[in-house]
Amino acid sequence: MARPWRDRNRDISRLTTALLRLTDLAVLVVDRDLEVQWASEGAKHLLPATAGLLPSLVDPEYAPIVASLIDRAVRAGGQAVQAVCAVPVEGTGPRRLELVARDLRQDPDVAGITVTMLDVTGWVERETSYRAHLHLDPLTGLGNRASLLEDLVRAVSASEATGPRAAVLMVDIDSFKHVNDRYGHEFGDRLLRAVGARLTEVVGGRGSVYRLGGDEFVVLLDKASEDEAVALAEAAVRAVALPIALPERPPELSPTGPDEEQRVSVSIGVAMFDAARGTGVAPGQAANAMLRDADTAMYRCKAAGRSRAELFRPELRDWALMRKADAETLANQVQQLKDENRALAEAATTDPRTGLANTAMFDADHEQMYARLARSGEPYSVLLVDIDHFHDYNTAYGYLRGNDALARVAAALASAVRQGDRAYRYGGEEFTALLPGTHLEGARAVAERVRLDVEALGLEHPTNPGGNVTVTIGVLEALQRHAKVTEVFESVNALLLKGKDAGRNRVIAPEEEP
Repeated sequence: MARPWRDRNRDISRLTTALLRLTDLAVLVVDRDLEVQWASEGAKHLLPATAGLLPSLVDPEYAPIVASLIDRAVRAGGQAVQAVCAVPVEGTGPRRLELVARDLRQDPDVAGITVTMLDVTGWVERETSYRAHLHLDPLTGLGNRASLLEDLVRAVSASEATGPRAAVLMVDIDSFKHVNDRYGHEFGDRLLRAVGARLTEVVGGRGSVYRLGGDEFVVLLDKASEDEAVALAEAAVRAVALPIALPERPPELSPTGPDEEQRVSVSIGVAMFDAARGTGVAPGQAANAMLRDADTAMYRCKAAGRSRAELFRPELRDWALMRKADAETLANQVQQLKDENRALAEAATTDPRTGLANTAMFDADHEQMYARLARSGEPYSVLLVDIDHFHDYNTAYGYLRGNDALARVAAALASAVRQGDRAYRYGGEEFTALLPGTHLEGARAVAERVRLDVEALGLEHPTNPGGNVTVTIGVLEALQRHAKVTEVFESVNALLLKGKDAGRNRVIAPEEEP
């Protein structure tokens, strides 16, 4: 049986009263004039006082925010609204509170505007720490790329058409890779920190220094004239050029004495905010355009000899386009040379008529296989393939058709050998194949497959027995008793000749010699 509504309501009221006594539940009730009417025990722990006007209980900087919170709650008609404020704490930093306000003046049990408070001081501190780390370069402690972009967008937004305006200095260490290669990355990191510190010292309070990454830094001046920006860039070039002491190194490396020093130089491109280019353009786009212009001016410095500063001028865009065109032309020429070298290499190792490797490649590969056989006993076998009565074929059909027959036999040979084997055109109507890791029995099976595949082509040959093109194949497993590589080839050639004498269209191996 359901309990009466009055009993449930009384229980809820008791529960609410008990909750409001909890020391970690902070609630205030204020009237429309912002006067505190009631405070929970938890509120008394969070606030320095709980009597008087609510805005007077928080940090003066946040008083307008708190007053606005109550106004918004009234306009929200019973819906919750939020804000964040700080309250002073004696002896420590301020406490950060998240406030949730709701207008419950129509509720007879409340008859006021409730403000619930949550202490978020630890969360805010952690968020602030995370944000700081996300915007700092861990090596130098300077601002990073994300920090630069945010600050540059703000500076661009504040720049005016006339007078001092935002300026960007793109700083690149000259030949930094050489320093890393010669002295190691540990000294390279030390050098980056030193350059960052010298740039910061030169800039002073006139701007901020950032590290983009690698050996690139950026200086941002919120307000500067062209002359001021260029003068600061030239001062930075001079400051960075001062010597930096090198670390001592082990004697086995190119030794350096403890007093030896490394001089480093930088190239700096300067770009000013251009009000004409910024008209109708989002601040982020204008900021990126400044960085591109400064980068162009910096590369112009490098092309002109490095260790200098240069102000971006519109005519440098044409120089950058020509530089890009020259780079693309050079890249195309390099690629063309690579293609030509590849074609020459292929021509030197490939038979143009059949597409198989040529005699020179066969000789080179055969030498390598024989060396492995002699050194470690790694086996291999050789096939020597000859088209039967091919001179008669050319006489009957002409050389064009003869060339086509050569190509088709070559394709059959290449298709019949196994993956890892290699087929060659040795010359004339002769082909050969090297079968690494293959003993005589396996080589004989491959040779028989080649013979059958060529016969199956069905190439008409009027003077050959059977009426079609056939091949005779000598098969030999190279053995360590063969004194040299030429002896291996002479032996397989002798087998081929015996096969021809025996009637052609057959595979001849040593134990099958007629």
